[in-house]
Amino acid sequence: MSSKVGMIVGGVIVLGVGAFIMMLVFFPAHSDPSSATTARGVMNFVEITMPLRDVLGSEPSGPGNAGDDYENALKVYRANRDTFKGIKDRIELAQTGAVIGERERELIREVLDHCHRGAQKGKMSFSLEHGQPPLVTTHPTDYKALEWLMLFMGMYANHQLDLAIQGKNESLARNAETVAKDMLVLGWHAAGERAYPMTTVSGFQNQQGACTILESVYANFPGVAERADRVSLVREYGRAANMAASDAGRLWGICSGNPNPGDLFNVIENCPDPAWRVQATLWLGITRFRNEGHRGDRIYTQKTLDRLAREGTELEKRAVKAALGLTREEAYRGGTHDVPEP
Repeated sequence: MSSKVGMIVGGVIVLGVGAFIMMLVFFPAHSDPSSATTARGVMNFVEITMPLRDVLGSEPSGPGNAGDDYENALKVYRANRDTFKGIKDRIELAQTGAVIGERERELIREVLDHCHRGAQKGKMSFSLEHGQPPLVTTHPTDYKALEWLMLFMGMYANHQLDLAIQGKNESLARNAETVAKDMLVLGWHAAGERAYPMTTVSGFQNQQGACTILESVYANFPGVAERADRVSLVREYGRAANMAASDAGRLWGICSGNPNPGDLFNVIENCPDPAWRVQATLWLGITRFRNEGHRGDRIYTQKTLDRLAREGTELEKRAVKAALGLTREEAYRGGTHDVPEP
């Protein structure tokens, strides 16, 4: 009896070991995530909890897609690149003494008018409608485009504010306020779209920059502020935007030249921020070549890309296409780096 039991137990052990070996061979495990994505709070969804209406008086709620207006502004820029570069160089060099011609003023007004219309709208979709197909990089084309608009608006608002302070001109101060408010909303739209992490971070950063300009406007021209607490409200929102910009970039560690596949899988499957899920999907294009020796990672990478190609959001599907289009040379270089102009 005991020999039979022994044989049964031995057989079970052999079968168990065999099954374990088969699991390793046919279903190898992928890499584990590191503390870059498992540390407490690192994948939390980041947003500014202070309402935008505390600064603006109300939140944009108009119908339509603000991205269309921003694209129209960018069309004006693209058709007049050299002119806008000249304006930028002159303002940076001469500051309040910069001479801006009548035609240049018309172009500036055209860009700002488009942005002002966009700032009245409650929603923006830019990346899918107007952004170029993504590259395996932290600097997607839509980020470069929206960043140019925000930086130009900030430069011009500061220019108007400097002139206003110099000439004690409240009308120019109101011009600066309008442009800074529109810049604030553009940053709010960019952060809210959650297309790519760099666009999100830039949106938070430029909201903070707009608040710095508004704070100076209201401090120097109390009549423009209208409310006694306007400066403190703007300052508080700017601090919140600065903190959000810092927190929203906590996952940058996954975007190394040789990323850990386990971290990418963890972000794709568990991160509540869609922008980071898109970024992690793009980075799988690198692990396809950089981690070829790990069967578990190789199999799971392809499985994940196949699933997202079928079931992912439109941005995730575009990220899959970009990841699959990455060459071996680019993967070993750490991704594509030739970012197109906005």
